[in-house]
Amino acid sequence: MHRQKQIKMKTYIFKVTIEKDFFEDGREAYHAYAPALKGAATWGYSKEEAINNIKEVIQMIVESRIEHHELFEFDRQMGSHQHYYHPDSRRVTISFHSPAETFPPKTLKRIIEEQAEWTEADLRRLKLLK
Repeated sequence: MHRQKQIKMKTYIFKVTIEKDFFEDGREAYHAYAPALKGAATWGYSKEEAINNIKEVIQMIVESRIEHHELFEFDRQMGSHQHYYHPDSRRVTISFHSPAETFPPKTLKRIIEEQAEWTEADLRRLKLLK
């Protein structure tokens, strides 16, 4: 007789922002990021490609955080601020604003360099730089 193992699974929902952008030569591109998930940023030549790419990035980050016991859980929301907690008592507050707001190039650069901590090598690997 086979024993069945019960697996407890959680569903994680992340707000994702997709922004249309253009390369210097005029070609279209779409930036995708999940503001609540550090490092969750990517792009695609089409909106659909950007969505598929951000899903993959989010999955990899969540799986890594689960493996390293680093997930924060949603606690409550007050206005545009969402509060999360970690089982070891750490807390974080994330401010969300209108999806219609777009980032100026300097802000996007800071997100990529400081929050996502992407290096020039990462940008080349993702074909964002030649």
